[in-house]
Amino acid sequence: MTLYEELKARGLIAQVTDEEQIRDVINNGKATFYIGFDCTADSLTAGHFMALTLMKRLQMAGNRPIALLGGGTTMIGDPSGRTDMRKMLTREDIAHNADCFRRQMERFIEFGEGKAMMLNNADWLLSLNYVDLLREVGACFSVNNMLRAECYKQRMEKGLSFLEFNYMIMQSYDFYYLYQHYGCNMQFGGDDQWSNMLGGTELIRRKLGKDAHAMTITLLTDSQGKKMGKTAGNAVWLDPNKTSPYEFYQYWRNVADADVLKCIRMLTFLPLEQIDEMDHWEGSQLNTAKEILAYELTKLVHGEEEAEKAQQSARALFSGVGSSVWKVLMFLYNLLIGLIVAVYLLYSRKKVARQSVLIIRSALKPKWAELLLNEVAFIDRMFGGFIDGKILDSAIIGVLCYIGCTIFRFPNALLVSAVVGITNVIPFFGPIIGAVPSTLLILIESPIKALWFVIFVLALQQLDGNVIGPKILGDRTGLSSFWVLFTIILFGGLWGVFGMVIGVPLFAVIYDTVKKLVRRGLDRKGQIEIWEQYKADYPDEEPKKT
Repeated sequence: MTLYEELKARGLIAQVTDEEQIRDVINNGKATFYIGFDCTADSLTAGHFMALTLMKRLQMAGNRPIALLGGGTTMIGDPSGRTDMRKMLTREDIAHNADCFRRQMERFIEFGEGKAMMLNNADWLLSLNYVDLLREVGACFSVNNMLRAECYKQRMEKGLSFLEFNYMIMQSYDFYYLYQHYGCNMQFGGDDQWSNMLGGTELIRRKLGKDAHAMTITLLTDSQGKKMGKTAGNAVWLDPNKTSPYEFYQYWRNVADADVLKCIRMLTFLPLEQIDEMDHWEGSQLNTAKEILAYELTKLVHGEEEAEKAQQSARALFSGVGSSVWKVLMFLYNLLIGLIVAVYLLYSRKKVARQSVLIIRSALKPKWAELLLNEVAFIDRMFGGFIDGKILDSAIIGVLCYIGCTIFRFPNALLVSAVVGITNVIPFFGPIIGAVPSTLLILIESPIKALWFVIFVLALQQLDGNVIGPKILGDRTGLSSFWVLFTIILFGGLWGVFGMVIGVPLFAVIYDTVKKLVRRGLDRKGQIEIWEQYKADYPDEEPKKT
């Protein structure tokens, strides 16, 4: 397969001036071509990615690329694809951005003697005489034709400045200058640059009587027709300090199912035969395809080592999250079933209680029946107090979480707060367990916000585990904060989540039984006053009525 055929098979070619000529030149490695990059920021973005990979493909086939930094054209601002005028940058800012671009491009393209060239159009555009330019170049452009260009038409309604109106002339002059001084016979660029590129070929034809050619690259869009390369309103940068290798990996890992194979075909250097085999992939196989896409692109931009790290981190995170999410969902399912059963039990509670009293009194002697019924009543109060306390505690934590999520502008604030509040039924560790699926929800939108959410939940857990929870549960069960924490850790270690839930009321019963035995022992020894003094010193040990 020839280079041109491969470019077509990958869906990269949008428009060409002369397909036969272009095919012949690039297939035989005879093209000296350029792609322009206006220096509007201090880093290239994912939007530049296709242009960089195209340069690399053409260079690998023996063609000579010219990476043209727009030190001059950036001072005007390209109106293409814009609804408003670009921000005006100083010469110092533009020069700094050009230096940043230069370093990033060197990861893709081989520069040097006989290899690719890197030029800056500021070297000739900024020294032009305006009157001379008008006389030499202006006469070759028809205003009527310029106004029909797509890059201008979409701006006419909101207003097109005369400054921006000159952009097409500047870009056309670039091609004209490069043709004369560097033998550049082709210009490649995004499909939104077609009008500007035709201006350059026409200028060369009219001034020099020579043929030059232009080819546009298909814009990378998603299945809804929106440009790819942005996340949460921000560009996906190639600079690791602006978009980390992990964030870069995650962006491509999270592309839609409908877009992943198109991205692999257009952006990676995987053989077409291998990609063709993926065309029939579906379901979980598409997740594998996304991993391949993310790994290959991260390797191209940041190197193999960083790609490996990003992939391992992503797999570790999502495997852990997936497992944790499943556990949380199962817990919530079991909790729901328990609540349904509890509703039915509560509905017939009085009847069941009366039946139980009848059975106990009929089976035991009055003395033992009375003792057993008193203990059962106490156990009922303990468990009831604990449940009431946990409901109150969970409601408070849910409200606090919602307030915090609203203040910090975390996404899905209501849903996240509901999950954290419900899982708070689990003493001490509840907020952390609820934070796992909540963090995943936030992570999808913004990794930074997910990190801040984790910090927020940890602080909330400390507040609940050490202050709110022990205070409420202690009041309901007669246990101090120390014993509440001790019980949760002890029974949680023995019986897991079930132990954390059942441990506090169970220990309260044990604690009360020990207190009664101690009281009777002191009473038998004639030292009951010691017990009475203890009760006077610590009156809060009796559980509060609910």
